[in-house]
Amino acid sequence: MSKIIKKNSMLRMALFSVIAIGMLAILGCGTSGYDTPTYNPPAPVLTQTGNGLVNAATLKGWMDQGLVNATAGEKVVILDYTDQAAYDIGHIPGAVRVDTTEIMRTRLEGVAEMAQLVTDGPHMDAIIQRAGIDANTTLVFTSGSLTSSTRLYSTFRYWGFPKECLKVLDG
Repeated sequence: MSKIIKKNSMLRMALFSVIAIGMLAILGCGTSGYDTPTYNPPAPVLTQTGNGLVNAATLKGWMDQGLVNATAGEKVVILDYTDQAAYDIGHIPGAVRVDTTEIMRTRLEGVAEMAQLVTDGPHMDAIIQRAGIDANTTLVFTSGSLTSSTRLYSTFRYWGFPKECLKVLDG
């Protein structure tokens, strides 16, 4: 008798599962259907390049288009990773200087402090706010050395920025 009851319970569960899957297939997962699309494709990206490098001519074109430090829509922010003296001697017009102390942080890791680690969240937020970076921003990294530019690139990748929006000035 208990085998029959157990078998009937299994059949009811199987039937319930089939009905539930059928309802999901017919009704969907809570969307309004295909008649009213909720996805709006993004506008073409003017700053899209084939890789993570951007040459001076392309950057100049973006400057001429008014994309560098624009206040709305698609924009480009140039981050210059140099010390104050080098920045004062000369930099790309509109470039925002980023200091070593902003990008690298000494942090407590386990039992000892470790120097030269990726900056923490509050300091990264301060850089983002000071530079006016938002979701429509392409970042161009420049510095006196390739190592410094790639340090900026890797820091922004660490904090979740998409690689399509990060460029290193070539040359």
